Amino acid sequence: KMMTYSINQIVRGKVAGVFVIVGTHPERPGIPAGYAVKAVNPANLSETAPGEMLFTADMLRPYA
Repeated sequence: KMMTYSINQIVRGKVAGVFVIVGTHPERPGIPAGYAVKAVNPANLSETAPGEMLFTADMLRPYA
């Protein structure tokens, strides 16, 4: 079963990284449904990096 995430939730990348969900994006032609994420400083979860990335749900896992 695919995980679902919510806005402002802290998540981990499947491979590496810590991110915050900043938005959701529906599937569009040539672009899968996914989550807009910002990279987060793991030592201080309130610090985010500039820019956003689009990750699909299978690229993320819960933070805990």
